[in-house]
Amino acid sequence: MKIKNILLASDDRVLAQGIKAALESQEWLQLTHIPGRLQSLETLAGARFDLILSDQILTHGDGRPFLSEIKRAFPDAFVVFIVGQFSISWTIKAMEEGACDYLTKPVKEKELLYLVTKLLRSREQFQSAIAIDPPPPGEPEEMDQLVGNSPEIFEIFKIVGKAAQSDATVLIQGENGTGKELIAKTIHRNSHRKARPMITVNCAAIPETLLESELFGHEKGAFTGAISRKTGKFELCHGGTIFLDEIGDMSLLNQSKVLRFLQEREFERVGGNETIQVDVRVIASSNESLVQKMKEKKFRADLFYRLRVVSIYLPPLRERKVDIPQLTNYFLHKYTKKFKKSFRAIDHEAVDLLKNHPWPGNVRELRHVLEQAVLMGQGEILSAQDISLEPVLPQQTSLIQPSLEHNLTLEELEWEYIQAMLQKTRGNKAKAARLLGISKMTLYRKERRWGALSA
Repeated sequence: MKIKNILLASDDRVLAQGIKAALESQEWLQLTHIPGRLQSLETLAGARFDLILSDQILTHGDGRPFLSEIKRAFPDAFVVFIVGQFSISWTIKAMEEGACDYLTKPVKEKELLYLVTKLLRSREQFQSAIAIDPPPPGEPEEMDQLVGNSPEIFEIFKIVGKAAQSDATVLIQGENGTGKELIAKTIHRNSHRKARPMITVNCAAIPETLLESELFGHEKGAFTGAISRKTGKFELCHGGTIFLDEIGDMSLLNQSKVLRFLQEREFERVGGNETIQVDVRVIASSNESLVQKMKEKKFRADLFYRLRVVSIYLPPLRERKVDIPQLTNYFLHKYTKKFKKSFRAIDHEAVDLLKNHPWPGNVRELRHVLEQAVLMGQGEILSAQDISLEPVLPQQTSLIQPSLEHNLTLEELEWEYIQAMLQKTRGNKAKAARLLGISKMTLYRKERRWGALSA
C-alpha cells in the first residue's frame, strides 16, 4: 500500500505520544501532529491528508466547530474523533456533520490500527472495486423497480409488459421475499388503471370470518358488531386493481365468492341483497403451489384457471444468483442516497460474500442486509466487514444434535458454531468472520467474552 498521510489534532501529549508510537510502527503510515486549535490548520495550507484524527475536547469540549473547519480544509479526508466519554447525542451530531467514525479513550493500539487500516485501505481498493451506478433513467427512484439481467427475469419483464396492456387476471407464484407484490405494482402502474387505486389484501393475515367482509363489505346488523355499513375493498377499488396476496390461504367458501366476481363482475355485501357491479382488475399471488393445493382439495380448480390467464413464476434468488450484483448496485444506490452516505463502490470480496449466501429470505433479505450495511457502514467503499449475514447452520446434525442433548443455550450454540468455523478456516479469523457474516472486531469481542467466562 502507498504511503498514507494522517493528521492528528490534539493538545493531549500522552494521547499524541501513544498514537504516534502505534501508527509509526507501520511503515506505510506517516503522521503529522498539530495542537488542537483552529488557527493551526492555517499552517497546513497545501497539504494533503488521507485521514484526520481529532480530539473531541478541542474548542471548549465541542468538536463540531473544529470539524466544520477540518472538512472545509480537507474535504476528501476521512475524519475520526477521539472521545473521552461516549455521548450518543454528540456522536450523532458529529456523524451528521461528516465524521466517519470515533475511538474512545484510552485508545487501544489494536482498535486504532484496525480502524485506520480499514478506512485507508478502502481508498486504496477503490480503483479495483465495483462502482455503484445510478439506475438508468425511467421511473422515479423512490418507486421500487424490477431489477435483474438473468434469462428468467428477462422473460418476466416481457410477460409483465404484455400483462400491463390488458385487463386479464394475473397469478404470481413464488417463495416469500421474491417480489410478488412488486410485480403486481409494476403491472398496475404501467396499465391504463394507474390513475386509480391499487389495494392489497393479505389473505393470510385476516381472520377467515372477517375476510369476506373485508373484500365485499357488509350491511349494518349483518353480524354482531356490524354497527354500520362497511364498504369492501372491491368496491373501494372501482376502476383500479386489487391484489389478493397469499390467496392460497383463502377458505373454499371465500374462494367461491371471488370466483363468482371473476365470472359475473358483481357481488353482494354481507347481509345485503343489493347486487353491486364494479370494474376491478384482479391480481393474485401465492407462496405455495396451488396445483398441490388443488390435489389436496384445498383450492378450487375453476378459480385457479380463472386466475392464471397470465401466469408468472418468480424463481428464488438462489436460482438466479447472476442477478445479485445488479440488485446489490440498485439497493446500494438507493440507500446511499436515502441515508446521505458517501459510498461510491463495493469491493469484490463483499460481492462474492453476497453471491455465496443461500438467501432463504430471497430479495427481501438481500434488501434488508444492504440497508443495514449502508446505514451502519462508513467510507467510500462497502467492504465484506460492513455486511452482516445471518449464519446458516449446517444441515447435518453433528452440531445441532449434541447441543440438544446437552441443553446448550442459544449463546453457547453460537460459540460452538464460531469455534467450528475457526476450525474450518484453520484459525484464519478474517476468513471466519466473513463466513459468519460478522466483522473481525465482533469476532474478537466474542472471543474475549468466552475467554473471560472460561477463565
